[in-house]
Amino acid sequence: MAGLRGMSAFGWKLLPGHFRNLGGTIRGIGDPTQYPARLNAMGYRPVLLLRANPVQQALSFISGADRQFHYSNESDDGFEPIEVDPVRLMAATWIVESDTEVLSRLVGPLPHLRLSYEDDLLDSVAHQTTVDRVCEYLGIDSAPVTAGLRKANPRQTREIIANFDEVRKLFASTRYASYFDAA
Repeated sequence: MAGLRGMSAFGWKLLPGHFRNLGGTIRGIGDPTQYPARLNAMGYRPVLLLRANPVQQALSFISGADRQFHYSNESDDGFEPIEVDPVRLMAATWIVESDTEVLSRLVGPLPHLRLSYEDDLLDSVAHQTTVDRVCEYLGIDSAPVTAGLRKANPRQTREIIANFDEVRKLFASTRYASYFDAA
Protein backbone atom coordinates (compact mmCIF):
# COMPACT_ATOMS: atom_id res chain seq x y z
CA MET A 1 0.00 0.00 0.00
CA ALA A 2 2.82 2.42 0.80
CA GLY A 3 4.31 1.87 -2.66
CA LEU A 4 0.96 2.55 -4.31
CA ARG A 5 0.87 5.86 -2.46
CA GLY A 6 4.31 6.84 -3.75
CA MET A 7 6.25 6.02 -0.60
CA SER A 8 9.71 4.53 -0.87
CA ALA A 9 9.70 3.15 2.68
CA PHE A 10 7.27 2.25 5.43
CA GLY A 11 7.54 0.59 8.78
CA TRP A 12 5.77 -0.77 11.77
CA LYS A 13 6.59 -1.82 15.30
CA LEU A 14 7.11 -5.57 15.60
CA LEU A 15 7.01 -6.94 19.13
CA PRO A 16 7.62 -10.58 20.11
CA GLY A 17 3.98 -10.83 21.16
CA HIS A 18 3.00 -10.25 17.53
CA PHE A 19 4.64 -13.46 16.40
CA ARG A 20 5.29 -15.51 19.55
CA ASN A 21 3.78 -18.97 19.61
CA LEU A 22 4.97 -21.50 22.11
CA GLY A 23 3.28 -24.39 20.35
CA GLY A 24 4.77 -24.49 16.86
CA THR A 25 3.84 -22.60 13.72
CA ILE A 26 1.56 -19.62 13.28
CA ARG A 27 -0.68 -19.44 10.24
CA GLY A 28 0.84 -16.99 7.78
CA ILE A 29 4.31 -16.70 9.29
CA GLY A 30 5.43 -20.30 9.87
CA ASP A 31 8.08 -20.83 12.53
CA PRO A 32 7.95 -17.73 14.77
CA THR A 33 11.66 -17.90 15.55
CA GLN A 34 12.39 -17.49 11.82
CA TYR A 35 9.96 -14.63 11.23
CA PRO A 36 12.46 -11.74 11.45
CA ALA A 37 14.85 -13.65 9.16
CA ARG A 38 12.02 -14.28 6.67
CA LEU A 39 11.11 -10.58 6.68
CA ASN A 40 14.77 -9.73 6.09
CA ALA A 41 14.95 -12.21 3.19
CA MET A 42 11.92 -10.48 1.65
CA GLY A 43 13.81 -7.16 1.68
CA TYR A 44 12.67 -5.67 4.97
CA ARG A 45 15.39 -3.77 6.81
CA PRO A 46 15.16 -4.25 10.59
CA VAL A 47 15.77 -1.35 12.94
CA LEU A 48 16.23 -2.63 16.48
CA LEU A 49 15.37 -0.06 19.13
CA LEU A 50 16.64 -0.98 22.58
CA ARG A 51 16.15 0.70 25.91
CA ALA A 52 18.81 0.36 28.61
CA ASN A 53 16.42 0.61 31.56
CA PRO A 54 13.71 -2.10 31.53
CA VAL A 55 12.06 -0.65 34.66
CA GLN A 56 11.50 2.70 32.96
CA GLN A 57 10.30 0.99 29.80
CA ALA A 58 7.78 -1.02 31.85
CA LEU A 59 6.73 2.16 33.66
CA SER A 60 6.20 3.85 30.32
CA PHE A 61 3.93 1.02 29.17
CA ILE A 62 1.95 1.07 32.42
CA SER A 63 1.66 4.85 32.49
CA GLY A 64 0.66 4.98 28.82
CA ALA A 65 -1.90 2.22 29.20
CA ASP A 66 -3.42 3.85 32.29
CA ARG A 67 -3.24 7.44 31.01
CA GLN A 68 -1.70 8.26 27.66
CA PHE A 69 1.69 7.81 26.06
CA HIS A 70 2.48 11.29 24.75
CA TYR A 71 1.32 14.85 24.96
CA SER A 72 1.38 17.42 22.18
CA ASN A 73 3.94 20.18 22.53
CA GLU A 74 1.09 22.68 22.85
CA SER A 75 -0.65 20.74 25.63
CA ASP A 76 -0.43 22.17 29.11
CA ASP A 77 -1.27 18.83 30.74
CA GLY A 78 0.96 18.45 33.77
CA PHE A 79 2.46 15.20 34.94
CA GLU A 80 1.28 13.64 38.18
CA PRO A 81 3.20 10.70 39.70
CA ILE A 82 1.37 7.39 39.40
CA GLU A 83 0.57 4.83 42.07
CA VAL A 84 2.06 1.59 40.75
CA ASP A 85 1.26 -1.93 41.86
CA PRO A 86 4.78 -3.24 42.62
CA VAL A 87 3.96 -6.75 41.39
CA ARG A 88 2.48 -5.40 38.14
CA LEU A 89 5.67 -3.41 37.56
CA MET A 90 7.85 -6.42 38.36
CA ALA A 91 5.91 -8.56 35.87
CA ALA A 92 5.99 -5.84 33.20
CA THR A 93 9.75 -5.35 33.72
CA TRP A 94 10.39 -9.05 33.33
CA ILE A 95 8.28 -9.15 30.13
CA VAL A 96 10.12 -6.11 28.71
CA GLU A 97 13.50 -7.67 29.49
CA SER A 98 12.43 -11.04 28.06
CA ASP A 99 11.05 -9.46 24.86
CA THR A 100 14.25 -7.43 24.44
CA GLU A 101 16.35 -10.58 24.74
CA VAL A 102 14.17 -12.44 22.21
CA LEU A 103 14.31 -9.62 19.66
CA SER A 104 18.05 -9.14 20.14
CA ARG A 105 18.63 -12.85 19.60
CA LEU A 106 16.40 -13.09 16.51
CA VAL A 107 17.48 -9.85 14.84
CA GLY A 108 21.13 -9.87 16.01
CA PRO A 109 22.51 -12.15 13.27
CA LEU A 110 20.67 -10.20 10.55
CA PRO A 111 21.90 -6.98 8.96
CA HIS A 112 20.13 -4.30 11.00
CA LEU A 113 20.40 -0.83 12.44
CA ARG A 114 20.59 -0.71 16.22
CA LEU A 115 19.24 2.36 18.00
CA SER A 116 19.26 3.23 21.66
CA TYR A 117 16.26 5.00 23.16
CA GLU A 118 18.48 6.89 25.60
CA ASP A 119 21.08 7.96 23.01
CA ASP A 120 18.95 8.37 19.90
CA LEU A 121 15.42 9.36 20.94
CA LEU A 122 15.18 10.62 24.52
CA ASP A 123 16.64 14.05 23.82
CA SER A 124 15.07 15.90 20.89
CA VAL A 125 18.52 17.31 20.01
CA ALA A 126 19.43 13.82 18.72
CA HIS A 127 16.30 13.36 16.59
CA GLN A 128 17.68 14.79 13.33
CA THR A 129 20.91 12.81 13.55
CA THR A 130 18.90 9.67 14.28
CA VAL A 131 16.53 10.22 11.36
CA ASP A 132 19.52 10.88 9.09
CA ARG A 133 21.07 7.55 10.19
CA VAL A 134 17.82 5.66 9.64
CA CYS A 135 17.32 7.21 6.19
CA GLU A 136 20.90 6.42 5.17
CA TYR A 137 20.44 2.83 6.35
CA LEU A 138 17.19 2.53 4.36
CA GLY A 139 18.70 4.21 1.32
CA ILE A 140 16.19 7.05 1.21
CA ASP A 141 16.55 10.81 1.35
CA SER A 142 16.41 12.41 4.75
CA ALA A 143 14.34 15.46 5.57
CA PRO A 144 14.21 17.93 8.43
CA VAL A 145 12.28 16.60 11.42
CA THR A 146 10.39 18.16 14.28
CA ALA A 147 8.46 16.43 17.01
CA GLY A 148 4.91 17.50 17.69
CA LEU A 149 4.84 15.37 20.82
CA ARG A 150 6.63 15.56 24.13
CA LYS A 151 7.59 12.85 26.57
CA ALA A 152 4.89 12.28 29.19
CA ASN A 153 7.06 10.98 32.06
CA PRO A 154 9.96 12.67 33.86
CA ARG A 155 13.40 11.08 33.46
CA GLN A 156 13.91 10.07 37.10
CA THR A 157 12.09 6.92 38.21
CA ARG A 158 11.59 8.47 41.67
CA GLU A 159 9.58 11.30 40.07
CA ILE A 160 7.30 8.92 38.13
CA ILE A 161 6.16 6.64 40.96
CA ALA A 162 4.03 8.07 43.79
CA ASN A 163 4.68 5.01 46.00
CA PHE A 164 8.39 4.85 45.08
CA ASP A 165 9.65 3.48 48.43
CA GLU A 166 7.11 0.62 48.40
CA VAL A 167 7.99 -0.33 44.83
CA ARG A 168 11.73 -0.02 45.35
CA LYS A 169 11.48 -2.28 48.41
CA LEU A 170 10.07 -5.13 46.28
CA PHE A 171 12.84 -4.66 43.70
CA ALA A 172 15.64 -4.22 46.27
CA SER A 173 16.93 -7.80 46.15
CA THR A 174 16.50 -8.28 42.40
CA ARG A 175 18.73 -7.65 39.40
CA TYR A 176 16.54 -4.61 38.65
CA ALA A 177 17.43 -2.69 41.85
CA SER A 178 20.11 -0.52 40.22
CA TYR A 179 17.63 0.79 37.64
CA PHE A 180 15.82 2.78 40.32
CA ASP A 181 18.78 5.13 40.69
CA ALA A 182 19.37 5.54 36.96
CA ALA A 183 17.90 8.40 34.96
